[in-house]
Amino acid sequence: MRAGLTPTSLEVRGLAIATTYFWRANATNDGGTSDWSTIWRFTTEQVTSVGRGHEIPDRFSLGQNYPNSFNPSMHIVFEMPRAEYVTLKIYSVLGEEMATVVSGRLPAGRHIVTFDARGLASWVYLYGLQTRSFVQTRKMLLMRWGQM
Repeated sequence: MRAGLTPTSLEVRGLAIATTYFWRANATNDGGTSDWSTIWRFTTEQVTSVGRGHEIPDRFSLGQNYPNSFNPSMHIVFEMPRAEYVTLKIYSVLGEEMATVVSGRLPAGRHIVTFDARGLASWVYLYGLQTRSFVQTRKMLLMRWGQM
């Protein structure tokens, strides 16, 4: 780093799951202080990565959720042969986006994500995985006991 410059990154720990955070920045030097930047935001999500040793999959895949039918949470497994930006979303059968389960860059490997569906009614839903080079959708069934 050049003399007189301070680091421009910040690591934040202890963020709450399923919470939206906002941030903006400005800079100060001998010439004064800049205006504030555009406001940016991100939402934290619960994602668990489980590796299989050092084995990297040779292709993208999206597994069937388990258990299927589920009440109230389920697991979704997907594999990626390389790191990419990933979105995993839940949709109604009419195509309405119901939840974003994953939205961010993930490393290559096998990933297991837990989705809590407490806010959804018993019904058939779709879940879709999308990266820059892969798209796949699967069907899942949510059955709430006592709802018929």
